[in-house]
Amino acid sequence: MNHRHLPLLLSFASHLTGCSFTASVVPDTPDVSRVTVTTDSGDVEVRVADVSEPVVRYRRGTFSADSTPSVHLSDDGTTLVVDDGCSELDAAVCHVDFEITLPDRPFHVHLASDSGELKVVGLRGSVSATTDSSDLQVKDATLSEIAMTSDSGDLRLRGTHSDAVSLTSNSGAIDAD
Repeated sequence: MNHRHLPLLLSFASHLTGCSFTASVVPDTPDVSRVTVTTDSGDVEVRVADVSEPVVRYRRGTFSADSTPSVHLSDDGTTLVVDDGCSELDAAVCHVDFEITLPDRPFHVHLASDSGELKVVGLRGSVSATTDSSDLQVKDATLSEIAMTSDSGDLRLRGTHSDAVSLTSNSGAIDAD
């Protein structure tokens, strides 16, 4: 596959407990209408703000020289694909949190995590989200469809309107208002 990798604007910060690496991606992506995020052990927050293009920030909670978060466009240029680069690594040595800020236009968002919390705020469009052992939350969204699945995490909908809703949790609470 040919993927167009997007430019990174980089900044570094040091903490007493170790190093934290943060990058912002500001892609030239006028045709993007879909966002797909895959992470093994990091939290993901997707929110809408007054930006003209999608912005992706990530923070490595634990560092592994073998992992590199990936942000690229699909071949057709309509999907922003974000991956933590940890798929073959132990979560103890690879943990990446993502914050994705989207313009206020409809997006189809798919989030998948093994053990990171997933949160979506203010989105228009649709959401599908799955996690094995963390909470999922959608807040203040207007969606054509929402599907949330968790093996052992809580599912929360707050101030969200949707034409079609599917919420499934094997051992977590489901709370929708």
